[in-house]
Amino acid sequence: MSTICFLSSMHRANDKRVFAKEAVTLASAGYDVVHICQDEGVERVESGVRTIPLQCRQGIYGRLCILRQLYKVGKGLHADCYHCNELDSWFVGVLLKVIYQHKVIFDVHEHYLSSFFARRFGTFGAFIFSGPFYIVVAILTLLSNRIVLAKKSVAEDYPQKDKHVLVQNFAPITTENFQEPIENHVPAGDEDYLTKVIHTGLISRERGWPQLLEAVAILQDKSIQVHFIGEFNDGSVEDCLREAERLEIKNQIKITSWMRYEEMMEQLHLADVGVVLFQPGVKNHVLALPHKLFDYMYAKLPVVVPEFAIEVADIVQTCQCGLTVKSDNPADIAMALRRVLEDSDHAIKMGKNGRDAVLKKYNWEREGKALIEMYDELLDKDVVV
Repeated sequence: MSTICFLSSMHRANDKRVFAKEAVTLASAGYDVVHICQDEGVERVESGVRTIPLQCRQGIYGRLCILRQLYKVGKGLHADCYHCNELDSWFVGVLLKVIYQHKVIFDVHEHYLSSFFARRFGTFGAFIFSGPFYIVVAILTLLSNRIVLAKKSVAEDYPQKDKHVLVQNFAPITTENFQEPIENHVPAGDEDYLTKVIHTGLISRERGWPQLLEAVAILQDKSIQVHFIGEFNDGSVEDCLREAERLEIKNQIKITSWMRYEEMMEQLHLADVGVVLFQPGVKNHVLALPHKLFDYMYAKLPVVVPEFAIEVADIVQTCQCGLTVKSDNPADIAMALRRVLEDSDHAIKMGKNGRDAVLKKYNWEREGKALIEMYDELLDKDVVV
């Protein structure tokens, strides 16, 4: 049995793409799958995937410590292939390949020049780093066996197109055995029912919580609840609560930490509209294709998304499953929410359109087959690249 080792310097043990989709899919296909990652737990096997947790302090020293441990533990596994999920873990995987002749795959999740360099060093800094970045990426690509792309729009940064394999972040549809979600979950005669606007995954200023709160305040409807499920990754959770208090909507805000995918889907089925509110000015947001979008669609939620996000807006407009907005404009967001929440017939139609699109096209099962086929070719047939 071939062993596949996922190397993650940042992605957690329960990451939706790395663990719940890719690792579990490969384990179900008969591969021995191990995930080495940051985690506070103990070594364990879940859904056929063995997780080896690493624990290090935060900051630059902690990141270097993680990379050293990734190399040490990864080397000891003698895996047939190392599947790397960040730029720095890619360095580790390529080093293991060069020294020990293992295969290595880089899984591209985002546009790194904008998501990493521009965020830390500004636009001018990203420009300065772009030359070295592309040189390093070209070298690492040359030394890698495959480049897995989570979305089409990031392909341009990686040469050797023959190594590209598109495995997009769509929604798994087997978790509910195709059970239809409840069309109308409002209890009969329940005048205190809260209309739920839901946002899952990472949340930050760049992902639009200030604009969403202001939009809810504009609506002046105490029956509307905003439910954040996930993590504030920029440390702004207290600022969010203070802003909600200032806007006099603090009682309308609910924050829940990460939960299992099945539990999250249950919460989506209790919601009325799903939002993706990336803010403009970051190229990674322009090229975004977040899996939350397809989770919302699968749960029959109408969606509100940024009009500047190329792939996201195109999908929503083509499928007619939601509304596009100027995500930096709270009044525009408020108008879209009002349209969705006040026109229940249209909302139901948009929700149905989204679910149908997921069942027919935007589902993980189709993408998972591409991932399995790639590994079958790379490991079982032992193709030389």
